[in-house]
Amino acid sequence: MSLTRQQTITPDRLDRIVLALEMFVETREEPYIFGQTRNTEININVGVGTVVYAGSPVPLGKKGVVRDININFSTVAGTLILVKLDAQNNILTDITRGIAASVSGIGSIVLQEGEKLGLSIQVQAAGIVGVFFSGDVRKIS
Repeated sequence: MSLTRQQTITPDRLDRIVLALEMFVETREEPYIFGQTRNTEININVGVGTVVYAGSPVPLGKKGVVRDININFSTVAGTLILVKLDAQNNILTDITRGIAASVSGIGSIVLQEGEKLGLSIQVQAAGIVGVFFSGDVRKIS
């Protein structure tokens, strides 16, 4: 396109530009907190297989990527499992087993709409745990 030539923008062309910009904005990543216990720690003196924490579900029409995982775990016994849960808190899959101390990182975890992260008891535990899971969500196209 030449800088000296002037183009007219028709209403139809302008509508297409606006639509393309709206679609671009809708598909951008938005920061999202998938779970946090805030200042409340969870007592985990419960039986094996019990889901002791369920995070926030991915909103409908979106998918999420958890990029920051922090589990603060103080225990005298027992281990936890980081799990992927469905909307009814049923365990879909184990992500990391054998958590016996505080842990950060783990890697990126993809969640579909309605799914969430949680913690389950692997070996009966006595202690407290606090969590913070964050990342981003994006509209499913």
